[in-house]
Amino acid sequence: MARKRYFDAKSVLSVKRTLVVRYKEKYEELTPEEVQRLIELSTAKYNNWGSLSSDLWNQVKGVLKDSKVPTTHWGLYRSLTLRLYSLKRKGAPEDQLTAEAEAFREKTGLPAEIVEKVVGIVKGYAPTKTG
Repeated sequence: MARKRYFDAKSVLSVKRTLVVRYKEKYEELTPEEVQRLIELSTAKYNNWGSLSSDLWNQVKGVLKDSKVPTTHWGLYRSLTLRLYSLKRKGAPEDQLTAEAEAFREKTGLPAEIVEKVVGIVKGYAPTKTG
């Protein structure tokens, strides 16, 4: 099994070096906005703070199981949930979450009633502190 690669999100140079290896791009040609966007994408994928909490994902999985959604589609719902949750953590208003979910639904063709349930779960989710 391949090891996950972790790096410090605050270290732009580290991210640039990683991008040079990963995308074979010359990092001098990247604009600061592109570097920032790639930092956001990379940290969401590789760092723990950008991942879904297991209790939120378990709530969404419960809805997917009850709605008899094929497991092959769960990745789309996980992506949607992560996107909505990251927006919520950044303080986005609820109507922005709804608009984002609607755009995602139109792009992917997912059923509206299940997407609405996922949006409701994310809006009402309050993380519990542990430890």
